[in-house]
Parts: sequence; C-alpha cells; structure tokens
Amino acid sequence: MEMLRIYHELSVRLLTLTWNNRNAIADRAMDCRSGERLSDFGVEVVKEMNRLGMMVSIPRKLFYT
Repeated sequence: MEMLRIYHELSVRLLTLTWNNRNAIADRAMDCRSGERLSDFGVEVVKEMNRLGMMVSIPRKLFYT
C-alpha cells in the first residue's frame, strides 16, 4: 500500500489492476476461471485508491464472465 501512496504523491491518478496476467490484485482480463476476480488484497487496494481519489481501471472482462 505504501507504493500506492508514493505513486499518488507522484501524481499518478489511474491504475489498471490487471491485463494479461493474474497478479496479487486480480485475475487476468481474459480468464476468470478462479472465480475470485479481485483478491482480498485487491479489494484493499481499491479501497485505498478510493480514499486517495484515484481512478481504478478494471478490464471489462472481469465483469462479464
């Protein structure tokens, strides 16, 4: 979370959570087989981004599978 705050201090205002590969935040955009979509850590990241006023870019595939 500290890196997220540092990025915010550096004027980053948009973060894409995932794209081609699954990571600690979310499943990959093209495959949501695990059914998790956002991990518990990912939920916390989104909450912190909301608190900081950052925009969250989520691949639409996460919502349509």
